[in-house]
Amino acid sequence: MIIYVIAGPPGIGKSTSGSSFIPLGTPIIDQDLAGYQYKKQGFADYQDLASLRSNAQVRDFLFAQQPFALELNLGFESHYSYLKSIAYFNPANQVHLFLFYTDHVALCLDRASLRYINGGHEVKPEVVQEMYANTFPLFEKHKQLFQAVRLVDVNEDSPIECHRRMEQLPDWITRNNLLEYL
Repeated sequence: MIIYVIAGPPGIGKSTSGSSFIPLGTPIIDQDLAGYQYKKQGFADYQDLASLRSNAQVRDFLFAQQPFALELNLGFESHYSYLKSIAYFNPANQVHLFLFYTDHVALCLDRASLRYINGGHEVKPEVVQEMYANTFPLFEKHKQLFQAVRLVDVNEDSPIECHRRMEQLPDWITRNNLLEYL
């Protein structure tokens, strides 16, 4: 079974564009979206409810051996611990990563701020910056977890899956020695 992981720092556009990169019809578990929905319904403990719901969905898909996608930041060690617990549920599971990133952290900061202004969850600027900075050191440490890695460059217009034949590769790919994934 394949578990698709749509990852990147807060504000990068995982919820907005992630479904464009995974197979059509693949269910996506988005804890942030679940939290937003519970918050709109007036639940004070909306984050806890979203976590419980997301964990239950993951469990159901794992037991049913049904492929699914999971949105994660992968900006903290705890995110990788969580992902490992899911991936290792069945050693035959494969984890395919779609890593969204940008050379411009300001893009993430602006989008995270706009999301909060528009009623979404808040991610403080220092947390966005920390996860942005942690992305590649943590990826390097845990890259053996992934059977496939696809890199997605995000700019003001739209996300673009990167490939070797691109006229100009984003700096973050060359700076972090990611050419092997193209």
